[in-house]
Amino acid sequence: MDLAKASRIYILGGPASGKTHLARLLSEKLKIKHYDLDDVAYETKYSKKRTYLERQKLVEKICANKSWIIEGSYAREWVHAPFQKSDTIIFLDFPIHTIIARLVTREFTRQRSGLMDFLLLLRYALTYKQYLKEGGIFGQYQNKINRIGSKGELDRLLASINI
Repeated sequence: MDLAKASRIYILGGPASGKTHLARLLSEKLKIKHYDLDDVAYETKYSKKRTYLERQKLVEKICANKSWIIEGSYAREWVHAPFQKSDTIIFLDFPIHTIIARLVTREFTRQRSGLMDFLLLLRYALTYKQYLKEGGIFGQYQNKINRIGSKGELDRLLASINI
């Protein structure tokens, strides 16, 4: 994967996989605007959800740009455009013990949520790979997907573009 030449990057991963962090790093280094799919899915973060059609139109508008970095955990039909139009898809697939440690840190030290919210995120993290399979889209783009499953793999990816 040659990220230095990519202009349309889709970063995919479950909760606490590091999607936003990686998107910000790549956005800064590559001078490409990044978009969080949660901002597309919700009118205001985690409150009222947009309709399917609204989400699909917003994603298609973003994908009409010459360059973008899109990050999110969605793998349903309304995000077909980023899968289809991306140069590369980075799938952050870290071990579950790494994800649990990150969830604990993020959700409790930042006082973002209570125990029930944490348990919902944990459940989602534990079932994310199955969610991708059920989403139907994921399998169609295997030739574009670059799986990152360890810190070492992520470090090598970032080193390839001098981050």
